[in-house]
Amino acid sequence: MLLLVYTLLLAVLNLTPCRNWIASTASKILGDVLKTEVSIGDVQVDLFNRVILHDVKVKDQKGKSLLQAGMVSCKIELRSLVKERLVIRTFSLLDTDVNLYKASAHEAPNFQFVVDAFKSSDERPSKPLNLSVRSLIMRRVNLHYDALYLPRKKTGLDVNHLSLKNLDANVSLRVLRPDSMNLRVRHVAVSEKSGLQLSHLSFVFEGNARSAHLENLRCRLPRSSVFVEEITAAFDTRAARPLATLSTSRFKTDLKLDTRDFAFLGIDALNHAPHLLSLQTALQCRRGKLTAERLHLSVDDDRTLWVTARQGHYAWGGVEKGNQGRTCNCLPLAAVSPS
Repeated sequence: MLLLVYTLLLAVLNLTPCRNWIASTASKILGDVLKTEVSIGDVQVDLFNRVILHDVKVKDQKGKSLLQAGMVSCKIELRSLVKERLVIRTFSLLDTDVNLYKASAHEAPNFQFVVDAFKSSDERPSKPLNLSVRSLIMRRVNLHYDALYLPRKKTGLDVNHLSLKNLDANVSLRVLRPDSMNLRVRHVAVSEKSGLQLSHLSFVFEGNARSAHLENLRCRLPRSSVFVEEITAAFDTRAARPLATLSTSRFKTDLKLDTRDFAFLGIDALNHAPHLLSLQTALQCRRGKLTAERLHLSVDDDRTLWVTARQGHYAWGGVEKGNQGRTCNCLPLAAVSPS
């Protein structure tokens, strides 16, 4: 019986007149909350508590476009509405343009009113944030930010005038509380007008105010890559210098860096003298001091520098491609440690 009622209700909600009424009503309610113009072209109510909004437009309080989305969908676990943690099963943002700006140094950014609209106006202390987003998906998202009062850089990445294109993301925010986070990034890719191209980023992160754990960090640019298998860190955020309290497990790092991938930094030498750098090392941090047990660095596969630390000594040497000779020098640790 309940299934029949649910099916009939779903059918009624998806009739064209009903969908038009829902879209008009939702636009008005959101417009009143945000105190700006909001337009929703169509609303589709799908199975299992999923709502899909089509052709969503939001203007800022100066009448300029803030957000224009082809599709926004959300699926909420209804039981979580009466529980401590709000669980969003899926949230999708597709074919979207976001335009952010700050007109002057003393003026709030054009999106601040959205943040303010959802702040609690109650003087009583609000419940702390406790959120879980099991699947956050973004496809073909463009984001622009301009600090209009600052000049533009002629070359290179300009953090005051950003233009991110084709942002694709698949993220799972398992836990988000004021004092802790559990995050899994399955895939992020984006490009920027300066020439930055992030082909892939993925990792698993769990942390709180005293410790953090990072697994399987993979970052790829067109010709470069970074891989860190696992890091466990402990620190004290209450200390005057939290970094000085940082200690980590021993972790291996594998980097392959092509200088052409970093031309977006605006350093002219990176364009005219391309090099491929390869670095493998084992690192550890103890109370803010970083040490390397082994380091293997090669440039263009022609020149190699290697450094090892064994039983209180450092050893280093170099190899030239095609040259069978190898140089090796050893010194006590104290002789090469900084004073």
